[in-house]
Amino acid sequence: MFLGYNYADVPVGRRYTHCFRRADAEVAEQVTTTVVAVTQQFGHAWDHIPHGWKTLAVLRFEPGIPAMVRDLPHSGLWFDHRASVYIADAQTWEAHAAGGSA
Repeated sequence: MFLGYNYADVPVGRRYTHCFRRADAEVAEQVTTTVVAVTQQFGHAWDHIPHGWKTLAVLRFEPGIPAMVRDLPHSGLWFDHRASVYIADAQTWEAHAAGGSA
């Protein structure tokens, strides 16, 4: 998956628990999402997603890929797309749902 600018360094193996659409951030789907692999520099494997970088990553969704992720558009270009999905841990989602920012 193409990942837009990242908020912090995120190590391979990091797990998240919620997915929600940028366009409809009121509802989250609970799904375990694990960062499996990361690259950006000509296919060299990285051990983390660097803060502030756009990257390509392999994400594992358990028990399966949510429809909101499957429905994302395919692109051959390196740019942010209006249709996007956020992944968050439970604490971040709870703060967002309570009126904070995600």
